[in-house]
Amino acid sequence: MRHVNPPQTGFAPHSIPPSGEYLADDEILTRLIGRIYDAALSPALWPDTLAQIAGFVGGQAAGIFSKDSISKDSTPYYHFGLDPKQMRIYSQTHSRFDPFSNLRFFDVGQVVSIPELVPYDEFRRGRFFREWMEPQGWVDAATCVLEKSASRCSFLTIIRGEEQGAVDDQMLERMALVAPHVRRAVPIGKVIDLEQIRTAAFECAGWIKRRIVSNCGRRHAHARQFGRRCHVG
Repeated sequence: MRHVNPPQTGFAPHSIPPSGEYLADDEILTRLIGRIYDAALSPALWPDTLAQIAGFVGGQAAGIFSKDSISKDSTPYYHFGLDPKQMRIYSQTHSRFDPFSNLRFFDVGQVVSIPELVPYDEFRRGRFFREWMEPQGWVDAATCVLEKSASRCSFLTIIRGEEQGAVDDQMLERMALVAPHVRRAVPIGKVIDLEQIRTAAFECAGWIKRRIVSNCGRRHAHARQFGRRCHVG
């Protein structure tokens, strides 16, 4: 897990223009999309990239997580704006009480807010909000399903604080612009990891083969030497 402090990137939430105006600023969106694919190739860039995504979308914290559909445990891959201690608490206990288990009922690529996952009044009365979100000043989150299977669901979430208020249409629109690229970038990183694993496996197999050939050569040499001794004797 990685955590970073908010960088001075020019994507801070207060700098986001009114709804609709951001569509005219193609340069900001283009640079952000490029950054997302850079992070796919260099995973160390994800925390700072998530900071930029949060700023563009209109949130204070962000993360990419994977949730087990059976145990309801969540694994944080990368995150920004979240206290490491709180992340440990979330991973160890509170992820089992969050509303994101219901993401399995939504389509890949779909962007939703917490009230779309669970009735908001019920959510505020629940343990996850009272013990984990509320003490940190969080009130809502825009979340996108990145991948899902029968047993697991991965998702991108951008969290909002009290001063920003609930997720609105503008935030959902901006999330919809960015989320497809995050969804494409995550498998790219996995393919690269698999290639690295495959390369390492080939190298290991080659080393084992060389060792076997070398050992066989030594055994044959010893056998020939022993045979000559027996013949002489």
